[in-house]
Amino acid sequence: MAQGAKTLHAVVKWPWTARSPISHRNRRRTNDADRQIYAGCSRHCCICGLAILGWGGFAAFCSRPAWVALLIVLLALSGVALFAGGNLSSGVREDRSNRWVIGVFALIGLLDAHLLAQTDRKEFWTIGGNAIRWFAVGLFAVGGALRIWPVFVLRRRFSGLVAIQPGPTLVTSGVYSVIRHPSYLGLMINSLGWGLAFRSGVGVLLMVLLIPALIARIHAEERRPAQAVCRRVRCLLPAYLAVDSGS
Repeated sequence: MAQGAKTLHAVVKWPWTARSPISHRNRRRTNDADRQIYAGCSRHCCICGLAILGWGGFAAFCSRPAWVALLIVLLALSGVALFAGGNLSSGVREDRSNRWVIGVFALIGLLDAHLLAQTDRKEFWTIGGNAIRWFAVGLFAVGGALRIWPVFVLRRRFSGLVAIQPGPTLVTSGVYSVIRHPSYLGLMINSLGWGLAFRSGVGVLLMVLLIPALIARIHAEERRPAQAVCRRVRCLLPAYLAVDSGS
């Protein structure tokens, strides 16, 4: 009887023990999406904490209404990003030679979070007054929205890595019909808004230092571009804002 049960168990594939390639792939995508969510939440909590410490404490930081609004926008963008559906999947094939860009982004992000509040507190290389803070909050919100918008468009196909994702990935409609890299443009605007919220010339400089890393990232992503799309759609600026170089 025991031998018969053993034979039956070997022949029958019970539903709770069977592992199909599709379910395994879905679990992997879910894990990648979870990692993206945890990384995003941790990053935003770290940014808030370092900025508050840089100014000298929670009470001192919240004495500026513009900064309270800035934190509210940051938390709101974090909440919206939870439903965007991006991931950190390496997909079918990943260009690992471009991973150094992530380190550059992380370093500049840490400097943005802690250093800029200190420059404002010490009045080091500051720009304008309180009006520039409120303008910067709006800039930060617009940049953050533009950063997240493409993630909602691509959903699971949006990866934080330079990787070819399974299935059709070339999207040329919506925001992608105007610019090829809206998320990177959003990152630049968002970073500039954060820097100006602290009236920081150093923040503007850090945003400029993002550009070489972004260009390297774009070149890696467009190593095998669709030439017709590249000719028709601008890289970072819409056609009516970009200056035609004649190329």
